[in-house]
Amino acid sequence: MAATDGGAGVPQDQLEAQDQRAAEDQKAAAGGADGVVCVTISSALSATYEAARLAAESVAGTIPVRVVDSRAVSMGEGTVAIAAAELAAAGESLDDVAAGAAAMVPRTRTFAALDTLDNLRKGGRIGAAFCAFRDFWPDFALVSGFA
Repeated sequence: MAATDGGAGVPQDQLEAQDQRAAEDQKAAAGGADGVVCVTISSALSATYEAARLAAESVAGTIPVRVVDSRAVSMGEGTVAIAAAELAAAGESLDDVAAGAAAMVPRTRTFAALDTLDNLRKGGRIGAAFCAFRDFWPDFALVSGFA
């Protein structure tokens, strides 16, 4: 059984995320959708992209799915999704919508200001040593080019 967050519906492991994504894809097919373009959070930060890709493979006989790695978080991911939605609303094909979303990825940047690094440390994104260093030099800027 997959781990859950206590009932709020947020997947806690890749298998659960994959199952939820496949269920959403199947729901789209049942609702009459011609296809799905799924824009995910950066694969450098999460296994969501891989889960969506595997889910797409599992529903390939039911509905075509294209998965786009936004290589971003927050509104950076949202910008890529909005571009895809606008192309879909304009009547573009599934492949053209996915290509248009993918074309937005290198043109999108995300900037963030964090009041604490605790959640990044707890999630394993940065080490405890960096957090200790940051405590002694609070004006230090954390800049990453992973996205």
